[in-house]
Amino acid sequence: MSGPPPLQPPRPEASASVRYVFGAHSINPSTRELRRGGQLVATTPKVFDLLLVLLEQRNRVVPHDELLERIWARSHVSAGVLPQMVRKLRLALETPGQRVAWIKGVRGVGYRFVGRVEVVAGATVSAAVAAEPATTEAHSSAAADRRLYELGRAQIRLDDLPGLAHTVTQLRSPAAGGGTRHSLIWAELFESHLERLRANGKTAWHHLRTAQLMMEGLDDPHLRSEFHSVRGLYFESFTSEAEALTEFETAWALAQQSGDLRTMAGCAARLAFAFAHSHNAPAFEQWTARSLQLAAECGPRSTYLRHLVAAAMGWKTLASHLARRGERTEARQAWAKALRLNEAVLNEGEGGDVSARTRRIAWINWLDVQARLDEHCREASLQGLQACLADETRPSGRAQLLQLLARHLCERGDAPALQAATEHINQALGVCEEFSLTDQRDGLLEQAADVATAQGDHLAANRLLRDLLRWRSEQAARQAERVAAITAVRLDTERMLALAESEREKSRLLSLENQVLRQRTAQLERLSEPDAVTGLATPAQWERQLAAAWAEASSRHLPLCLALLALDAQPDDRGADGAVLREVAQHLQQACRDGDVVARLHEPGRFAILFHGVGLAPAQAVCERIRVRLDRPLPPRSLSIGLADVAPLAEVTHAMGHVGLALAQALASGGNRLVVLSADVIKK
Repeated sequence: MSGPPPLQPPRPEASASVRYVFGAHSINPSTRELRRGGQLVATTPKVFDLLLVLLEQRNRVVPHDELLERIWARSHVSAGVLPQMVRKLRLALETPGQRVAWIKGVRGVGYRFVGRVEVVAGATVSAAVAAEPATTEAHSSAAADRRLYELGRAQIRLDDLPGLAHTVTQLRSPAAGGGTRHSLIWAELFESHLERLRANGKTAWHHLRTAQLMMEGLDDPHLRSEFHSVRGLYFESFTSEAEALTEFETAWALAQQSGDLRTMAGCAARLAFAFAHSHNAPAFEQWTARSLQLAAECGPRSTYLRHLVAAAMGWKTLASHLARRGERTEARQAWAKALRLNEAVLNEGEGGDVSARTRRIAWINWLDVQARLDEHCREASLQGLQACLADETRPSGRAQLLQLLARHLCERGDAPALQAATEHINQALGVCEEFSLTDQRDGLLEQAADVATAQGDHLAANRLLRDLLRWRSEQAARQAERVAAITAVRLDTERMLALAESEREKSRLLSLENQVLRQRTAQLERLSEPDAVTGLATPAQWERQLAAAWAEASSRHLPLCLALLALDAQPDDRGADGAVLREVAQHLQQACRDGDVVARLHEPGRFAILFHGVGLAPAQAVCERIRVRLDRPLPPRSLSIGLADVAPLAEVTHAMGHVGLALAQALASGGNRLVVLSADVIKK
């Protein structure tokens, strides 16, 4: 919907050292950042450009045409794009808990930025704006997103669908980043693709596959609703009205999720027109009333008037169907409703909210319906249609007006009128031939055959009927080819979506594996860290070392001794007691060999020593040396030690129990004791 990021002309204020500050917001043109209270606010490139233009021209109302020219200079966009961008900008500038209207719209003219704006330059920027930590990584990521966006826009313009699919894959990959900024860049590229679909009419149906792939990466119900609406228009032309109706209903459901009244009104109008084409009068009337109600609520008045014209065209379609079925009374009632709706638009007066194009459509419809309802007004209506034809420049508009004139001349029935109708039909066929307007050719050939029959020229009527049958046969063949192609595209799209889903599942599983790996790595790091107070092994590390030593001693029949040590005066981890624990730990490490494991246990003031490959006598000598070295009266640091040879035990879980029994005996004897349990005692 928006164009490629334009190369903006040099601006006197938007230099590298200038920022705009208003309220809690600041905008940096050089880095293209909008912040609120120092926090980065995610915006699309077009919304940022719109804000920048309004800030630069803050002393005046900027007309609609000027905004479209400055922001979408190299692209043709519809008139409804600008209000959507303004709505997005207002949402971006909203501050929680505050209701400040920074953007003011002047009906029929344009928009203006209101509020006090401070232009901050040079070294004063950091003082005026809260901390704005613009990192090199963030800038490079934003630049990469922007390059992908510009590449995608170019591929859309060149119909390079394989290249666009590759760009879409890059945007969807985990390596492309993510977050709010990434999703907004994706959304704007998707809007550009939808605009391409609308601008190319029925010739760009093959773009639907890429658009659907892009839609799978979006959570915005408004954009998804727009996609299904465009898709419904294609199905309405190429496949069946039933499929189109399904797409329009899906678009309506998504529009309700978005809560956007304008989008809801548009979806309701499309549903109403689809029911008019399927001749479902009750459903058409219901959805028409709903679309008009929503259009009146969402504003502006011009939107409501366009919906009135659409409703009038729907009533005309229903009236024509009823007239062909011979239901004249019902047809006149439907035409009368169409007449009243067109009159409501025309009564707005010159210079009102109704645009020139909307007024012209309403005027042509009013002339057409008036001629059908009142034969006395037919001549005046014909003159009005002739005047509209003289002013019409669009080929499709000329063909439609010529067909309307021919229809009303045929209803008049006299020979000059039939001759004039023939000339109008031939002119309309010539316009269709010259500009490849295939939609109207069928009706024109049928109308020409009816005129020839009314003139009594049966040879010409037969020739025209043969041309009509041949044309319909060719159209049916083309329709079959299109349906087959669309079916193939649909199947291809489903395969690609399944593949994309598989890739997403692989990415999800890989992400889970990485998360588990990170958790295990963090756990191992925690387990490998020594005790924070003493620097000795932790209880968890002690258990792992004991299990490994036990397994090796059992398999290789090596001696294995364990010692449990307890300070007779139990300290805690703080202050002087912490220093005592560190000093005790230092003595233990100095007394033991390099291969021995010294650990601090959970119980306060308790330690453990694992003598791996050492018999009971050497282990007893080490423990006695430790007890004697720490036997000091001031401060009291005596140790009680339990030592045991645990190699004969069948289970490692029994080892700590036997050593604990030895320590309990040492403590029960008054402390400062070494109690040894030999292998013989343990076996008993």
